[in-house]
Amino acid sequence: MLSTDDVFLLSTELASDARFSRALNEQLRAIYGSPPYQDWLGTVAEVQPFELSDVAAVDLLERAGLARSGRLLAKLNLTEAGIFLTDGVWIDPRVRVFPFCDESVALIGFVRKSGFATWADWTLDLATGCGLNAMAVGGRSVAFDINPRALAYATVNRALNGILGEDCVLAINDIRDGIPKAVCSDLEGHVLILANLPFGPAPSADALPLTSNGGESGGDLQIAAYRAIDRFVRSSKGRLSVRACLMGLSVGDHVANRWDIVERAIEHFGADRVKWHLLTDEHVFRIDGVRQLENPASVAVAMPGLASCRLYTPDEDERIAKVEAFANLAKRHQDRGNPDIAYGIVEIVDAT
Repeated sequence: MLSTDDVFLLSTELASDARFSRALNEQLRAIYGSPPYQDWLGTVAEVQPFELSDVAAVDLLERAGLARSGRLLAKLNLTEAGIFLTDGVWIDPRVRVFPFCDESVALIGFVRKSGFATWADWTLDLATGCGLNAMAVGGRSVAFDINPRALAYATVNRALNGILGEDCVLAINDIRDGIPKAVCSDLEGHVLILANLPFGPAPSADALPLTSNGGESGGDLQIAAYRAIDRFVRSSKGRLSVRACLMGLSVGDHVANRWDIVERAIEHFGADRVKWHLLTDEHVFRIDGVRQLENPASVAVAMPGLASCRLYTPDEDERIAKVEAFANLAKRHQDRGNPDIAYGIVEIVDAT
């Protein structure tokens, strides 16, 4: 396992040696683009670290602490913002930094299409993980996460992609505590708030990894983000113009166009300030490495499908028990009038 200390030490070396940072960036891009790595991505082979074979200069990776016994100890994600290191699914889920980037790519694509990226003077990323969202928007940003390991990776990725620390501030924070006033007191102008929180509904605290568990409805942290944004806007006393784009999963009823996280947003901000964007081009739930189900999907299909993922639960007996627990959760949601689950973005406009 790549320790958090290893990640931190790599960040300090990258920040102090631009030549090394550029060389490592080029090497990681080459690995990502290689046919063996592309064949490994999005498959159940991701339960184990990628075997480097002859696709990399192992000496450089060993100097970075990223290679051991011929295997790459981190996962690579490539987006328009650059190359990003994060954890693979083989890392203990209690500390694991989210391994995938497709949610962030969809969120940033929406932000760019909407013109919010050029509108914003500042971007606040409420759950940054390895730093994808904040660094993709560009400009000045403040990125938060509850996981110190995530911030260690974000610091690596900031240096790896040539982003100055003064332009992208990283800070530890639990979104349930709100947005820190001390960090954000000097913000001015237009503030874009992002949160990538498509956490899955889960029948118990240990049923999904920490980076994927959204409580029984899937919306626990989404709702916490609404409270934090509401308090942030009130504390600014009209000094800031605030918009928010929050990606999430929601139970609800597709026929009635009623979604739980949308209703909860309206409770905080009013119906005239909340817009729901159903991402029909995206799919719901990652099963064996790939999001496979149409959006929206029936909870009776989607929830047991999520539990069947061999990446999150390699042990077959444990997986069978999880499928049953998730099927029971789906039945409870159906009984409450929530037959469907959807993946989309809650946009909060003119939050001031």
